[in-house]
Amino acid sequence: MFGREANIDDFQTKFSKKFDDAMYAANYNIISGSYDVAVGSGRNYMKVSIPLRNRNSTATKVTFPARLIARSSTGERRHGILLKNSSVIVPANSLYEVMLVMYCGNIHEDTSHGGLHDKLIVSDSDTLKDLTQRLANKKINVEEYSDDESDVYWEIACVLQNIVWSVTNGSGLSQAKKDWIAALPNIF
Repeated sequence: MFGREANIDDFQTKFSKKFDDAMYAANYNIISGSYDVAVGSGRNYMKVSIPLRNRNSTATKVTFPARLIARSSTGERRHGILLKNSSVIVPANSLYEVMLVMYCGNIHEDTSHGGLHDKLIVSDSDTLKDLTQRLANKKINVEEYSDDESDVYWEIACVLQNIVWSVTNGSGLSQAKKDWIAALPNIF
């Protein structure tokens, strides 16, 4: 249903080697079913399901790095962008379904839900690096907000989605956008 599961050891190793997408080409679906945890930041455009299998006898931490891109297998769907590191603790000896919440990186592509994202890469774009460095210590990830703060999270996510589109498809990061990011709450 969700494609090939990712082995924790393979996953961590490949991220530490800048994620060799040729060696790691599992199919990650836009999520439509159940999951164990949601992490990341974004609107409802991009929610990618990543099944992680921990074959170890202890819990294992997996970190999805900022600038992680979930690429569409056909190029006809929206690509997902992770703006800030997001971590999960995968319980020992388990299959753990992660919903990775991401921003849409290409405004003009198909908005329909569904489709496969078969490549995960870490972008080396200087513009995206600048944006993610500005957001590194900001409270933007869904896991940093309680249910009572969901309205605040969604307001921030809406503005950030427009900022992502301006960086990837438009005018770049204006001074007004830099000021807005600087005013975001810091994580403690």
